Amino acid sequence: GANPPPNNWLRLVRSGNSVSGYVSANGTSWSLLQTVNFNSLASSVSLGLCVCSANNAALATATFDNVTIAPLNSSGLTGRDIGAVGLVGSTSLSGGVYTVRGSGSDIYGTADSFHFASTTLSCDVDFRVRVTGMTNTASWAKAVKNSKSPKKNPAALAFVA
Repeated sequence: GANPPPNNWLRLVRSGNSVSGYVSANGTSWSLLQTVNFNSLASSVSLGLCVCSANNAALATATFDNVTIAPLNSSGLTGRDIGAVGLVGSTSLSGGVYTVRGSGSDIYGTADSFHFASTTLSCDVDFRVRVTGMTNTASWAKAVKNSKSPKKNPAALAFVA
């Protein structure tokens, strides 16, 4: 499982049709959680940070630093709400720290609702981030790294929470 913030480092690695999730307490030594092999993962995937408050009437706020998306840099994440959220979310970047605010009922099944700060890539990727905190949260709230294949299956998510 994951470590408590600020030592909650998360990593997703896409290699072809495989996505592997890792956790770390220091951002250097990684423990593999699971590798998922997809039959046919779209060449273009959306990858980013998402926040769900598990309460459509409230915004949860999560902060992330040390965001690296190899082979790209992390300056190109754009925020948008996904699904039927109760309150409009937001994404900001200041001093190397992303602050993502989102409502939404859950990230589960086929009716996801959350705020997603993402970029779209058409290549293998190594995505790393440290979750430094989450506020205004509930037991089912989530601050995660996410990889989503919008063209093949919009509800298919690979994420580390």
